[in-house]
Amino acid sequence: MKTIHKLLCILLLVGSTTVIAQTTTSKFSIKEGCDGCQTKIESAAQSVNGVTSAKWDKETQMMEVTYDATKTSEADIQKSIAEAGYGAGSFEANAEAAKNRDCCQVIEKKEADRSQQPDNTIMPPDKKSN
Repeated sequence: MKTIHKLLCILLLVGSTTVIAQTTTSKFSIKEGCDGCQTKIESAAQSVNGVTSAKWDKETQMMEVTYDATKTSEADIQKSIAEAGYGAGSFEANAEAAKNRDCCQVIEKKEADRSQQPDNTIMPPDKKSN
């Protein structure tokens, strides 16, 4: 009888120290994303330990993440996305990562920047206008 009593006490003690996962779902805005960015944004969120799902809606620019609050926080997830080059919640995009994105939005911006630069092409003397 004493053995059963001790065993029950041990099980109760071990069971009471087990932390139960706290599943939390959060929504926050993502800045500067396009169709080509979706996989990268969601992957950046899912790379954080404790994130169980991440879905970004391009139309609303809103991210919905489900995560274990005992392992991570909304701020940690936003920071991971910002480090990948996208503004997330209150975190600004990492400038270097944003500059190196290869999605259509960045390509269009780079092309627009190039078209605004003066043409410094050197013309041969016979082609110059007089």
